[in-house]
Amino acid sequence: MHNLTHWRAPLTRLITLVLLLVTAASISLGMPLRALAQKGDGGAVPPPVAPEPAQQVPVKPTVNRPPTAAPEPTATPPPTALPGLDLDKVEPSRLPTVLGGTLSVFGSGFTPGTLVRLVDYGLLETFFVSDTMLKATVPPNVRPAKYDVEVVREDGAGDREGGALRIEPEEVIPTATPRPDPTVEPTIVPGRPQLVIESFTTDPAELEPDVPFTVTLSLANHGNRTANNVLLSLSNATAVVPVGGSNATTVPPIGVGQSATASLRLAFTDTVTKTVTSDHLPVSVDIEYTDYLGGNYSTQQIVSVRLKPDAADAASREPKVIVDTYTTDPATLAPGDVFTLTLDVLNVGKGDTRRLTMAIGGDDGAGLKPFAVLGAGNVRYVSTIPPEDAVSLSQVLMVDGSAESGVYNLPIVLSYDGSDEQRHQETQVLNLVVRRQPQLRIGFYRPVMGAMVGQPMDLPIEVVNIGRKLININVVEVVCDSMEITMSGPNYVGPLDGGLSGSLDAMGIPMTPGEAAVEVRVHYLDDFDQPQVYTATLTTEVQEMPPMPTPSADEIAANEPPVDRPPAALRFIRGFLGFGS
Repeated sequence: MHNLTHWRAPLTRLITLVLLLVTAASISLGMPLRALAQKGDGGAVPPPVAPEPAQQVPVKPTVNRPPTAAPEPTATPPPTALPGLDLDKVEPSRLPTVLGGTLSVFGSGFTPGTLVRLVDYGLLETFFVSDTMLKATVPPNVRPAKYDVEVVREDGAGDREGGALRIEPEEVIPTATPRPDPTVEPTIVPGRPQLVIESFTTDPAELEPDVPFTVTLSLANHGNRTANNVLLSLSNATAVVPVGGSNATTVPPIGVGQSATASLRLAFTDTVTKTVTSDHLPVSVDIEYTDYLGGNYSTQQIVSVRLKPDAADAASREPKVIVDTYTTDPATLAPGDVFTLTLDVLNVGKGDTRRLTMAIGGDDGAGLKPFAVLGAGNVRYVSTIPPEDAVSLSQVLMVDGSAESGVYNLPIVLSYDGSDEQRHQETQVLNLVVRRQPQLRIGFYRPVMGAMVGQPMDLPIEVVNIGRKLININVVEVVCDSMEITMSGPNYVGPLDGGLSGSLDAMGIPMTPGEAAVEVRVHYLDDFDQPQVYTATLTTEVQEMPPMPTPSADEIAANEPPVDRPPAALRFIRGFLGFGS
């Protein structure tokens, strides 16, 4: 019992210390002290007891030490200057707005802090690759436009490439237009109206110029629909003119198998008498109409009105002038030739032709080329040409020396007065053929001398093209009436350009003395691919063969060889036998 009392005070202090520690732990962990006490013994937790003074934790006194000296500051080195910033190019230069893409930016002076910016859009996500290359991402759906690309470094330096990137709009793919459903057309029974002129009369029956007349037409519908909105008019208004109205009139609807009449008050002008050649004048009638469905129809039909005989003869009394024939002297024209053109002008009309002028090459002479008028102007004058009479007119002309081969049109303008005192003018065309002749020089290319009758002689012939144009020569033929000619070689020459020559050798045997005319015929193709012959004559003198001299008897005897005679006995025996002495 005494021992228990001895240990109570220390045990109480120990429990109190444990409770203080638990309380402190509970406060720090947020756990209520009551919960801990209940978990211990289930009894009530005694109130805390203040510790005795001897049990308080001693406080360690603070020792005052001298302050430690602060470290001296170290000098900061000056920053290193960055190189210049330069933007060279941007790839690609185009990106679609619907996808965006990645830009490769090339230049110099780039740093890890350099950014890429689309001007008027904003900064792009930038990736540093090297000091000469950056990568930047362009997001999708950027507004389609042309943008400047700018690079900006952290020190404020920057550079810009104008218009370096174009954002393309989204391509619109056309869609097929839906085809409308077919419209069901109503079934229409085939048919149409058909109007024809059944009859045509005039009052009076015979017409003359400038005298009004009434024309009455009867129209019949031969179709199977009614003709509505019928309009009838005359086409040739220059010959037939309306009197007191217009040249058109309307007709009431004409049913199937029915007829209707219409009348017009007209007159024909005096110009008709200058064009018609008979006593009937054709008149064109236009008929326009519709059916009940709105279909439009039109037709043109021709009727004939009768003219008085004197009115019909008025046209035939007018003069009519033509160029009947024409010739040139010489007949073949070549560049540089002077020739005479002769024309026979014939009046084929029934009236006199008065104050006729003939202009060669037109009134102003513009159609003369490549010809030129010599010795006078290009206009000729004739006072009167009676009907069915002709007059001959001539003019001296020259062909231009530079003219090429060809067929040239020469206009002839004929102006004259007729019986109506009106000036008439007609243009007719002449065709003149200009054929360029070859310019050749033909001769012996070496002298020919000592020709004698019966003795062969050489004929060395040379053909030289002295012109500027190529001549397509075929063969060269040599003939002579007073000698026999044989060719020593081929007689083909071939094409000769300007300044070139061809030669051939012939041999002749003169038959008669005197001057021998050797004719050289050059066969060639002209500019119209027609075979032509160019002829030149060469002459040479042929001498008579001198007679052979007659030798004398002494000369003959001197020239004969000596004769060996046999002995006398041998000659006697030969004579006795009959063989001669």
